[in-house]
Amino acid sequence: VRERSLRLTSYLMYLADELLSEKPYSFRIVTPREDRRRGGHVALSRESDSLKIKEALAGRGVITDFRPPGVIRIAPSPLYSTFGDVRSVVRHIVEVIDSGEYAGISGRTGPIS
Repeated sequence: VRERSLRLTSYLMYLADELLSEKPYSFRIVTPREDRRRGGHVALSRESDSLKIKEALAGRGVITDFRPPGVIRIAPSPLYSTFGDVRSVVRHIVEVIDSGEYAGISGRTGPIS
């Protein structure tokens, strides 16, 4: 289970580096990259609108975690998440930002989870 968790989070970090690190996405990985220091999630930090992006993802059925001031945590479950699921989450992030979908969300829309 731990090996699969590491593979899923490594893949998520790879996709984040390749697809989410440049403008207009501007996410940076704040999770330790070393396997022995990393848990089962990847934390992505952004200067602005992270909570709105998290809420837009929730509206699409993508459940993430938020930590102020601007960190979205994504935790693929090694028991049932697939590499396709990981790609899908990143695709949703790209779509939410490219479409401006998050911009219509004002402040906190529900409990932060």
